[in-house]
Amino acid sequence: MKRIEAKNKRFLTLLEHMLLAEKLSTSELAQLLNQKLNLAPNTAKAYSSQLLADLAAEGILERRGRSYALTPKGWALLFTFVDRTPFSEKYFDMFFERLSKNLPAASTYKEIVRILRRIYFRISGEPEKLPTDMDLLELFGLFLRLSGRPSPRDSHVGGCAERDRSRPWGAERQEHLLQHAQGGAQAG
Repeated sequence: MKRIEAKNKRFLTLLEHMLLAEKLSTSELAQLLNQKLNLAPNTAKAYSSQLLADLAAEGILERRGRSYALTPKGWALLFTFVDRTPFSEKYFDMFFERLSKNLPAASTYKEIVRILRRIYFRISGEPEKLPTDMDLLELFGLFLRLSGRPSPRDSHVGGCAERDRSRPWGAERQEHLLQHAQGGAQAG
């Protein structure tokens, strides 16, 4: 449990950095990890370097000199992740603040989307906060893998999704949450 909490804290620090900074750098992210989580400087630098390089390899970030910036795919994935998972309002607000800087018209939709999210969570019965034992980085990876595939609700056969044997065992629970978040889960 402590391992997942630590991974989640690192991931949420990355998420905040992606949402707040125009340009992302390894050294800035490492400094945040060092300050917020008391990671050793070398550990923080290695972790941030690996994370940013992995996200760039997946097309979420693009390298611009010594820094990184969100790609359109990255923006879409961040919105999907923040919108479709029961995150706190803090990350939702951060997303819209950042988006509004780049696209001023986005601020007009913020409250509408917030109301629709609340209605959705009430109707679906999904919690408005994620369970603390869920690995957020793994869940983000799941969103990434599914962003290039048809919707999970399209892969249902007779109301039952086919099990992907290549995924770790804990992934079924995360898939279930994702299906609920996308409206594809069956009642019962």
